[in-house]
Amino acid sequence: MKGLKFLRENNARQRYLSLEECERLIEACISPRVRAIVVIALHTGMRLGEILNLRHSDLDFGSGLILVPDSKNGEPRHIPMDSTVSSLLVDYPRRSDSDLVFANKAGGRFLEIRGGFSNACERAGISDLHFHDLRQNAESGKMPSDAG
Repeated sequence: MKGLKFLRENNARQRYLSLEECERLIEACISPRVRAIVVIALHTGMRLGEILNLRHSDLDFGSGLILVPDSKNGEPRHIPMDSTVSSLLVDYPRRSDSDLVFANKAGGRFLEIRGGFSNACERAGISDLHFHDLRQNAESGKMPSDAG
């Protein structure tokens, strides 16, 4: 028994939202910023940190791609924008003092949106949902067609 190695446990979450839950969640986001971040996550599968680090210079509307220069594995990657994400980002208010898409009042990076996201989930009547779970919907193709 001394040299016995245990198998790794698969603890990956498989939480998907139905289309109706996606729409309820988006509608329940009172803050336009939280709503935009949730829509981007649902449609692209981007991680929260990638979205909060998003810069206008990373958006290529001509090719329809978002550049994530420093992804989780350290490699850059390109993420396609669908028409919902493209329209949202074109119309999203831009600060003149920051290249960040989601800049705070001082022009710096937002650190998190957990409170707003948690409140939106509660208002939408959705339980046991983590922000990271939104990535599952993008990967599965289960997402609302309109940003709301």
